Amino acid sequence: MITIPSAPVEVADGLTLRFPSEACCNCGTHENLSIVTQDTKLTRFMGGGGSEYTFKLDLPFCGGCAKSAKRRPVSLLHRFLVLVLMFFGALALVLAVGMALESTWWLGNAAQLSAAAALVAVVLWYARQRPKDSQTSYYQPVRVVRLRQEFLSGKVKGIGFAMTNDHFARAFTSLNSEMVDSGLVEVRGG
Repeated sequence: MITIPSAPVEVADGLTLRFPSEACCNCGTHENLSIVTQDTKLTRFMGGGGSEYTFKLDLPFCGGCAKSAKRRPVSLLHRFLVLVLMFFGALALVLAVGMALESTWWLGNAAQLSAAAALVAVVLWYARQRPKDSQTSYYQPVRVVRLRQEFLSGKVKGIGFAMTNDHFARAFTSLNSEMVDSGLVEVRGG
């Protein structure tokens, strides 16, 4: 087993986070590891605007899981927008077929046919995006889900992580036990 040192992440005055480097953060394997920089985004919305924070986390990935470092999790809004786009694409196709066949049935049922086709296409598309073998996530396995900051200075007062791999979450908690115990860091595992 080769342990690859990962760079610490500074959270607040002199406090740095350490990520375990002896196992893949997604599947947990100890073989064929490399450190991959994962761009993790956290977006906060306030009223009509928002702000986005990007965290560059150096995490251990095996060769089979490295691609998941680049896949940001999709939100419910994202899935809905894909459904809407598929609906309008299917609607254009159904209308074209209806006009080409001069069929009043196709034209009269265009909305229903398009909705059914779009729903099936979206379900099939996202059904393909499942973790493979021992992976715990198809998307990024380590996510920043919470950030507490001082109001005026913006200084970080706390950060929360969600990790899909329970073993990695426990190892992370052990490495950063002082900050976890103080409440500066919050960890949710798989």
